[in-house]
Amino acid sequence: MPGREKRQPYWAEHLERRVPRPSVWRKLALPLSMLGITVGLFLIVIGAWLMPVHLRIDSPLPVSAPQVAANLPAEGEPSPQVTHPPPTASPTPALPGDAAVSMVTPSPTVAASAQETETPETTLSPTPGPTATPWYTPLPTVALLISPSPESADYTIQYGDTLFDIAGYTRVALENLMGVNAMECSSRLYPGKSLLVPPPSDVEFPQPRAVLDTNTILHVDLLHAMPCTTDVADVAFSPDQQLLAVAQQTDILLWQLDAWLPLRRLREHRRPVTRIAFSPDSTQLVTGGVDGTLFVWQVSDGAVLWNSRAHRGEITDLAFSPAGDFLVSTSLDRTVRVWNTADWQVVHEESGYAAYSAAFSPDGSLLAVGYSDRVLLFSVDGFALVKELPATSVPHNLAFSHDGLLLASNGDMWQVADGRHIYQWPESTHRVAFTPDDLSLLIGRTVWQVSNGLQQGEIPFPLPISQRAAYAAESIAFSPDMRMLAIGNQDGAVVMALLTDAPQVTAQGRPYRLKEGDTFFNVAAAHDMPLSTFLSTNALSCDNVPFTNQLVHLVVPHKAWGSGLRVLDKNTFSSMQELTQLDMTCALPPGELRFSPASDALVSGLGMWKLAQGSLLVQGTDRGQLPLDEETAMPRAVLLFSPDGSLVAEPNENRILLWSSLDGRFQRALEGHTDRVTAMAFDLHGGVLASAGLDKTLRLWRVSDGTLLDTIPGYTAESLAFTPDGTTLLSVAGDTVRFWALDINDLGDVQASFLDKKSGTPHDSLPGVHWAQHLSPDGQYLGYVACEDGTVSNCKQQVLNLYSVQRGVIAHTFYGVKSTIQDFAFSFDASQVAIATDNAVVVWNIEDEERVQQFIPDRKWAEFVNTLFYTPDDAYLVTVGSNRRIRFWDVRTGDLISTLRVPDIRSVALSPDQHILAVLAGNEIELYGVLQK
Repeated sequence: MPGREKRQPYWAEHLERRVPRPSVWRKLALPLSMLGITVGLFLIVIGAWLMPVHLRIDSPLPVSAPQVAANLPAEGEPSPQVTHPPPTASPTPALPGDAAVSMVTPSPTVAASAQETETPETTLSPTPGPTATPWYTPLPTVALLISPSPESADYTIQYGDTLFDIAGYTRVALENLMGVNAMECSSRLYPGKSLLVPPPSDVEFPQPRAVLDTNTILHVDLLHAMPCTTDVADVAFSPDQQLLAVAQQTDILLWQLDAWLPLRRLREHRRPVTRIAFSPDSTQLVTGGVDGTLFVWQVSDGAVLWNSRAHRGEITDLAFSPAGDFLVSTSLDRTVRVWNTADWQVVHEESGYAAYSAAFSPDGSLLAVGYSDRVLLFSVDGFALVKELPATSVPHNLAFSHDGLLLASNGDMWQVADGRHIYQWPESTHRVAFTPDDLSLLIGRTVWQVSNGLQQGEIPFPLPISQRAAYAAESIAFSPDMRMLAIGNQDGAVVMALLTDAPQVTAQGRPYRLKEGDTFFNVAAAHDMPLSTFLSTNALSCDNVPFTNQLVHLVVPHKAWGSGLRVLDKNTFSSMQELTQLDMTCALPPGELRFSPASDALVSGLGMWKLAQGSLLVQGTDRGQLPLDEETAMPRAVLLFSPDGSLVAEPNENRILLWSSLDGRFQRALEGHTDRVTAMAFDLHGGVLASAGLDKTLRLWRVSDGTLLDTIPGYTAESLAFTPDGTTLLSVAGDTVRFWALDINDLGDVQASFLDKKSGTPHDSLPGVHWAQHLSPDGQYLGYVACEDGTVSNCKQQVLNLYSVQRGVIAHTFYGVKSTIQDFAFSFDASQVAIATDNAVVVWNIEDEERVQQFIPDRKWAEFVNTLFYTPDDAYLVTVGSNRRIRFWDVRTGDLISTLRVPDIRSVALSPDQHILAVLAGNEIELYGVLQK
């Protein structure tokens, strides 16, 4: 309330009377006591850190370390006490084989007899300190407790010692040293205390049974686990197969392979080690770290021969050339450096982009360097760029196959010769390695089949896998004899091998390795196998890319038909039956049908089939080269046979590829166009090929060697044709046909040139060609459909004009039965022309313009005739109607001989030998004929 005095509580007044005001020193007492306690705790922590040495492999190396002498006491004598004189040079026990390793180590003195002055024996208590759960997954590699033997010696622990060091000094197995002292990887070592050192073990280790090839790699078992290893960044076998190096944090651990004994620990790196590599002669070990430092160690004694801050960023990979004269180092500092190993000077440097990996080819001629989105191949001779390989994922690691034909990363595989991308695998950061037979690729512990890119399996890791190691990078390395596989990850390092008999493998068919130029198509056809059977047998798909030395298996041959065929004429048309359907496996959309001159092959769209086997032999890959016919709206025949039938030409973007039609092998490429090729034509003798492209050029090529003979700029074409005498080239572009005069010499060294090149224009041109046009077999006439009455969009009367190529005038004009012309065809002797109009066909003699015959296929149903052609003997006419019927007519009498009904007819062709009728029904190609009795 206002005006009332605020009183303190009674207990406050009481305290004020009883408690005196504290002095300045009493006020500082509490802070000073807290400071004292803090300093004391700090000193205790420092003392605890300095005095006990944790049993971790990454503990710092002491300046001097003792070694137990090799002379152990005789049976019944007391265990000697180890003393520690100054270090002296002493030989290390010999390694397997003839090689021996010497190292400078302290040489402790052991009491030789019981008569000497006795020294009080101090034994380290086997009871470890309080057990704590380690932050990493403990490795179950410690041997069972071994009882102390009378032959055991004592070892006095020095500052900085680790069990790996002590096992290396005393030449005993790390497992036995831990077992006899009842220790674990997390146990502590106390300087001044003693350890029991067991005598050398005479245990015989299992030996690998076989080479780890594609048949045995998934049957490996644990050969040895490196005790107490963790956070392994890299593993490597020495080329002489004496040592295994393990990069663990800032240390490199060297293990002897004969008895799996620790040899020594290399530790000069201040930051974690990322990569290690032995020199080819096994005398040096090069290591790189996160901080960009590079160390060169002498393997025999562990001395540092050379070190440098080689990069400003993390070293991502190291690789020696096969001859050992170069070392390449890659780094995230955007540099790749090639070092001369004689003086460790940089002889070449690439800069600009972060580099992740490097590898030399087995013959030492190529250097592959992996960047974020590509791999670059350099020639070692001069380090010039040879090839660029696009990558689908970051190539953290690279490996060449042993034959040098393939290059693989952790996500892709390429063929080295032509740079073709073969496979893409799931992205990872694991190390990669080929099996010795090059039939399997290891990406970490995952095994992939090289022949088809499918996953073959996964090698089980014999130790418990922690959560942090499940997604971390795995390092792998094959031993030089390819009988052991070392695997390292964040949970440890192990060595795997085949410890049982090699599994029996049942071969599926006869093995065959693809040769240069082989494809799946030509291999299957050459061995009379349907392509579908070939692919299923080898677990391949149409998307797989064939490569040199690829292993496939061949099974029982298959024939489409075994007996001969009869000529198709008036006696056999009615007896025709379906012989087979061509294997459409891997075929792109089919189109217009064309037979080879020898009647043994057929092209449709971008595919060519061998008829005897019914399998695809050549398949073009450029889907953009499937032009649609304006009238039929179906793909034209893109592949083109040479006149003798030995070659087939494929337009492939701005190139022309030539394939053998006999065995399907690639022959050569004609390169010169700068844009897509749109048309091709062979001359009558097959020595010259004409081409046109969107780059508005017409070109003449020598077929035998691919030489470009002549070029006319400024023109393009949708189709090309030579006259039989080779004097004129016809080019059709839009509604205009142009005639080009040529000079072709087919004798000896083929030459060809455009006679109109000087003027730059054709000597003749024919405009107004809006519909179908065909050149007569004798080359005298160009037949084309024109509009006589009306416009192109509204023509009331179409006519067939025959244009004289020599005279440059319209020589003849013919009419159909109706106003619209569907199709027309010349007889093979060029004496007649047949015209299809609506539901009727009329035949004319060319020279006297006399009507010879008129056919009306189906008066009742008003059938439209879409296609017609003469048989090669000119005795019969074949018509294809809109009601899915193929009819055969006698040209001389006009009689209908036979009718064949096939659903969904899209294209029909008769072989030149008149034995086979091919029908494209839907997307299937059916062959009809009459078998010999």
